[in-house]
Amino acid sequence: MSKPRLKQRGPKSTLGNLFGIRSSASSSSIRPHPAETGINAVETAALVAKEVGEALQEVPYVKAIAGLAVRILSIRDEVQTNKERCGKIIDLVRERTETILSALRTVSQVDHGIERLMSLEGDLKEYQGFLESLLTRELEPCKSLPRWNSLINRGQVAEDLLYIEKRLDWFQHQFQFKRLVFIEVLLAGQAKESSNDNTVVPQGLPPPPHTLVGRDSIMETLLEALTPTLIFRCAIVGLGGLGKTAIATKLLHDPVVLRNYPTRLFISCEGCLTIDLLFNTLANELSLSRTDNSSILSSHIIHRIRERGKTLIVMDNLEIVWNGDTEQAKVDAFLDELSTLG
Repeated sequence: MSKPRLKQRGPKSTLGNLFGIRSSASSSSIRPHPAETGINAVETAALVAKEVGEALQEVPYVKAIAGLAVRILSIRDEVQTNKERCGKIIDLVRERTETILSALRTVSQVDHGIERLMSLEGDLKEYQGFLESLLTRELEPCKSLPRWNSLINRGQVAEDLLYIEKRLDWFQHQFQFKRLVFIEVLLAGQAKESSNDNTVVPQGLPPPPHTLVGRDSIMETLLEALTPTLIFRCAIVGLGGLGKTAIATKLLHDPVVLRNYPTRLFISCEGCLTIDLLFNTLANELSLSRTDNSSILSSHIIHRIRERGKTLIVMDNLEIVWNGDTEQAKVDAFLDELSTLG
């Protein structure tokens, strides 16, 4: 069976399309800015959702996500209680979902873009489930929820909103990060075609920083410690903006690391408020099926890493889950288990 492909519209897809740049030949098809047509932010988001849902309906869960987004956006006028809280939830969904769907549409415009999107089925399914939960548990009940119940739950509003925002941010980060990965692979693929060499393109990793000033001694120390005969665990700590992530990503692309570690993983822990969310992120990067049983999922992760042999794992922003009131001991136990792999 031939793999599905998006029908070409206008000029052949290029890197210009990937970054949202249109050639002059297709400039007449650019939609006017919403401000020029009087369309507000909600209507714009609904329009984006409908268009992407139709354009990418062959990609599992995209059309369902688009439909849920439109339903959530339209429910604002039906809400009778907890209006401020529900309004904030709707605004969060609008902003994050529009960004996610736009990222999906961007990827679909490159050669084999639909095929690449098929690999996101697990993430799309999870996001659909999250939106369904928001609609049925958080928004639909507010259409007729008694006033007194609203007052009783007021103490949970701030905490609930923070959790919802973190989860939406996590989904947005996942899809935006994977779009960057697709861009990196495409760029590397084009470079490979032009040079006609046999370079293996690393997939699933962020690109290395173009420059890294004043960090040579740190890199040397890390490279000396990273020997394939020893199990090594290291925390790169410091204030935000000092280049911790840049050091880690440069390390992942270092020639010595490439030679000694056939498998390299970059795990973004942004939005991982619990160990279960961390396990889900790891499972996704390792192409494992997810399960609600964290113990079973942890075992599957360990088994998959053991199968792959020498592995270097970077967990960016791990402190987000490690600093949780009940999660620190669980994270430590999981890291200890990883350290037993040899």
